Formats: sequence, C-alpha cells, structure tokens
Amino acid sequence: MIKEIKLPDLGEGIEGADISEITVSVGDNVSIDDTVLVLESDKASMEIPSEYAGKIYEILVDVG
Repeated sequence: MIKEIKLPDLGEGIEGADISEITVSVGDNVSIDDTVLVLESDKASMEIPSEYAGKIYEILVDVG
C-alpha cells in the first residue's frame, strides 16, 4: 500500500521552512524514524523522519 509522508507541525512561531536536503532517493528502503528530509527555517534546522517502513517510489518535492 502506498503511503504519503506528510510534514508534522513545525512548531509555534514557525510559519514556513525550506527543504535543505532530501536524504533518500527513489528505490531506497527506509525504516521507521529514518530521516527523509531536512528543513531549514529562520529559527532551526529540523530532520523529518519517516512514519513508515518501506520503499521510496516517488519524491514529490525538491530542495529549496
């Protein structure tokens, strides 16, 4: 079954962030809590973990 990984709430006072790094590629296998991308905001850098274990079939975002 295909699952989407959605961004969690970024926290109070953070209205937006840029993707600074995508740490997976199509075809990669990930485990729960593996970092899939890194976000940069004015206040912090945040690693976004996968909520699922499985294979990456498509990446719908770009750096920036």
